Amino acid sequence: MTPALRRLAARISSKAFPLIVWSTVAAFAAFIGVDLYNGHGAARMVSASLAVSYVRLVETHASLTFDRTNGALGQIIPSITPADLRRAKTLPESRRRDIETILKTLQAQTEGVVSLSVTDAEGYVFANSVGTPPGNALGDRKYFLELKTTTADSPVVSEAVKGRVSQKFGIQVARRIPLEDGSFGGMVVANLGIQEYFDRFYSSLSFIDHGTITLLYDDNTIISRFPWLNGAIGTRLPEVSPSMIISRGDTETVYERTSVVDGRVRIFAKRRLHRYPIYAIVGIDNLALSQWRDKVLGYLCAMLVLAALAATAVRIYNKNLKQAELLSLKSIALDQAAEAIIVTDCRGDIEYVNPAFTALTGYTAQEALGRNPRLLKSGCHPFEFYTEIWRRITDGQVWRGEIINRRKDGSLFTENAAIAPVVDAGGKTLRYVAVKHDITVQKRLEDELRALATTDPLTGVANRRTLMEKGLREFQRAQRHGLPLAAMIIDIDHFKSINDRFGHAAGDRALTVFAGACAAALRDNDSVGRMGGEEFAVILPDTQLPQAMLTADRLLNSVRQISIAAEDGSPIRMTASIGVAAVGVTDTTLDQLLARCDAALYRAKHDGRDRVRSDPPPVTVPA
Repeated sequence: MTPALRRLAARISSKAFPLIVWSTVAAFAAFIGVDLYNGHGAARMVSASLAVSYVRLVETHASLTFDRTNGALGQIIPSITPADLRRAKTLPESRRRDIETILKTLQAQTEGVVSLSVTDAEGYVFANSVGTPPGNALGDRKYFLELKTTTADSPVVSEAVKGRVSQKFGIQVARRIPLEDGSFGGMVVANLGIQEYFDRFYSSLSFIDHGTITLLYDDNTIISRFPWLNGAIGTRLPEVSPSMIISRGDTETVYERTSVVDGRVRIFAKRRLHRYPIYAIVGIDNLALSQWRDKVLGYLCAMLVLAALAATAVRIYNKNLKQAELLSLKSIALDQAAEAIIVTDCRGDIEYVNPAFTALTGYTAQEALGRNPRLLKSGCHPFEFYTEIWRRITDGQVWRGEIINRRKDGSLFTENAAIAPVVDAGGKTLRYVAVKHDITVQKRLEDELRALATTDPLTGVANRRTLMEKGLREFQRAQRHGLPLAAMIIDIDHFKSINDRFGHAAGDRALTVFAGACAAALRDNDSVGRMGGEEFAVILPDTQLPQAMLTADRLLNSVRQISIAAEDGSPIRMTASIGVAAVGVTDTTLDQLLARCDAALYRAKHDGRDRVRSDPPPVTVPA
């Protein structure tokens, strides 16, 4: 080659090298941009998914509370006669005591209700469940005026109202009491304690250290807010701007904004109650987004370091420094990378690991060099999994995917890995490079969200929705193949007395131990779930009524053996009433089967509790 040609080749080479370096920096910057873009969306969706799961739980709790309270009001109305309403201010003391006895009984049976009151058509309170003398006036309350002007037989849920006697905030659920001609004769109203009932439930939720729970009237007025914040109740929130919305459905909206109450940025999930003009809102501090911002800072530092190293490399190259110096600078760049990096020879023996690898796995460079990456093997993947990885990279392709590996201390971690071959100009593989990103925390969050959506958070058994879905599948399978199927509904006897005597913490322990005893008494293919409160249900596939009755008796004996120590050392013992039914020819839906279980449960309670009854009852053959 002539000197002129050598100079031309050298000039082309000198221009190609900087181009390669800066193209690599640009590619790395593009990779960072894509990763940060995807990470930002994932961070928001993690918090959004968590907020949606909890807002559904809060909405279900509130709806069930209002439904239960409405049912109690419906039981009171037939007990109040038009004559009682007309002579409310002169009602005989004996009649008033009879009415108040009914109110006290229903208050004791209805969780969350702190008082029940009855008024005449002018709002004069002539009977209540808390022993307050007659004479309190509710005629100026908004919910009273609404009932007075309507003929609908449906409950009215008020904004938060501060009691004139108790000075505590409560949510009022009221229904009209009609006279003979259907005109307004008065109302019966239940007071649901915000701090006594709703806040106690909300404080049991695990996320609440970093979030808020709000019940909102349909005019955006705050009814309840947890954690409690003075002045929040009664505040009217502004409408959500479309730019804040992450997702919107028919009954559910997810958005991000700064709270107007405490000024914190949160991801909010808003869900309307099924039959009431009320919204449940759960706000969660976006901790995942904070971690994403930290990642942005780390990437920025790495990018600055990489850019500086690239510029230095170009200068060194232009000054004709030795190749060894250039390789050293590249090594520094790898050492500064935030992701774990492994370089092996063509046989798979490790030649290089960076400090991030040591931080991730616990193995130092000295412990890893010369060994095969299989030292991280966890045993969680089949042999074919690793065979496919090796086949792909030896074919000159890049493999990307998730791997469960084991650290030096024995603990497992999940990583998102990319493994690529390094080839020379002729296509011969020289080395393999693996870049690994730890996603253990992300996978754990996904598992927790799945568990939260399917299990009861207190007892650990299936929640109502999951059990009903399992029951429907088993019912359809039984109908399709002509198989037997049985179910039972279980109710803890006198559970409210446990709460009243030993406290709600003891009641929660009792529910948890009770659920465990139920699960232990069942087969692996049976399913138990909490339907609400102290009521549980069991689905028994491939089971006829006699076998279901034996299972119920065995379960009942297990419950009788339960003994829980209260805080004062007193033993807490439990019994239960169980209603059992098997699918019959008249059952066309799962609801019909469960309704028969419920009827049998009613008979068990009526016959004295602590027993099992079936629908239909077992036939007794005369001796």
